[in-house]
Amino acid sequence: MESEVPRILALLKDCYRDKRIRYRDIASQLDVSEPTVKRYLGGRGLTLDMLERLCAVAGLRLSDLHDMLASEQARTNGRLSLRQEYGLTHNLFAAFIFYLLRSGWKVPAIMSEFELTEARMFLLLRVLEKLELIDILPHNRVRLTVGGSPDWLPDGPVRRSFDGSMRAIFESADYHSPATIWELETIKLNRAMLGRLRAMIDGFAREVREMGEVGSRDESAQWYSILCTARPVDPIDILNAGGPRKG
Repeated sequence: MESEVPRILALLKDCYRDKRIRYRDIASQLDVSEPTVKRYLGGRGLTLDMLERLCAVAGLRLSDLHDMLASEQARTNGRLSLRQEYGLTHNLFAAFIFYLLRSGWKVPAIMSEFELTEARMFLLLRVLEKLELIDILPHNRVRLTVGGSPDWLPDGPVRRSFDGSMRAIFESADYHSPATIWELETIKLNRAMLGRLRAMIDGFAREVREMGEVGSRDESAQWYSILCTARPVDPIDILNAGGPRKG
């Protein structure tokens, strides 16, 4: 537990920021000085009792922070098995719920967002539990048993399912709409540049996920699908596709 304290305190400070709880607010509730609060949140002179009191200021239990830490650690553990991917493609809504859980969403927030009853939510979670992707815990909580941001098998079931469903979404997009954000560049790349591009896309995806974690707590936020891709092309084909068609 001791080695986990720095990360637990970091998560607690994130919760304070999300709830706009300031050091002086914490000091007032605990009846200590602000420097003392800063010392505790830096891990100095911190007891288990004081850590529990610090959690209570944010409306949390210590077990809540421990679960948050476990979920965060689970999200860095690797990709799914072929069996698990096949299972997700047989229930795409459960697959989306799993995606949200891996992105930091909590069960109550998912239920509220999609107006799910407890019974319906439980059935979806059971699908994930049978696939050994989560453990269902009391009080509408889950623990992820596999982790990492979605890193699907190359040419695996999920990627093939994505190819069929998401392609239609982007093909039907209104690219003249102000709500649709897009840019297109056609350039020549060598192998080293292509590796750099992959790294850039990975970094972009991480930033998008971080934005999504903030957006999940904002009631005014809207859902967006974001596809970042690159593929070999023949510029002549592009020019011919955009030119006048022969009747």
